[in-house]
Amino acid sequence: MVSGMVNLSGFAFYFLHIHKGRATPNLSSWGLWAVIQILNLLSYRLMTGDDVKTVLPLVSSVINVLTFVWAFAKRNQQASMKQLTLLEYICLTIACVSMLMWWKTKSATIANLFLQLALAMGYIPTAAEVLKDPQKEKPVPWFLWGVSYILTAMVVVLRWKGDVQDGVYPILGLICNWGICFIALRKTTPA
Repeated sequence: MVSGMVNLSGFAFYFLHIHKGRATPNLSSWGLWAVIQILNLLSYRLMTGDDVKTVLPLVSSVINVLTFVWAFAKRNQQASMKQLTLLEYICLTIACVSMLMWWKTKSATIANLFLQLALAMGYIPTAAEVLKDPQKEKPVPWFLWGVSYILTAMVVVLRWKGDVQDGVYPILGLICNWGICFIALRKTTPA
């Protein structure tokens, strides 16, 4: 539960930054994350069989969908909308392939682990934008989201059943979110 609350607090900060014009959500990334997080929730829940481990994927799914819908509605004012890039098409393809693999193999584990690749790649467009302009994102939400993944990793350890795959999602989420956090912390140097 705590990981979900920390995740929600990250979104509260994120929406505050957007409202004040201090952050510009990348519509492509949020759209990818919305779709992929829903698929992640479903496959992660079946893979782990554990409702407690699934708190963060549930909160992330709901909030990612809401963020995408909001960003889509505000796309000309407070969110950037760009045509999907090759990388984003690759992410969508990986998500589709993971669902086909799930259907063919009947293994939520195989689908979820393959889906983690698409989830991680979904961070690249935002990371690229923040590398160009660190002011596009503020680090606090990304830091808090990373903390929520640490807490989820702790839940995995505390409820350990020997299933290493249960830890892939929270560890990858920590790396990706803190990666954007640290990029956003960079100061722009005058040219």
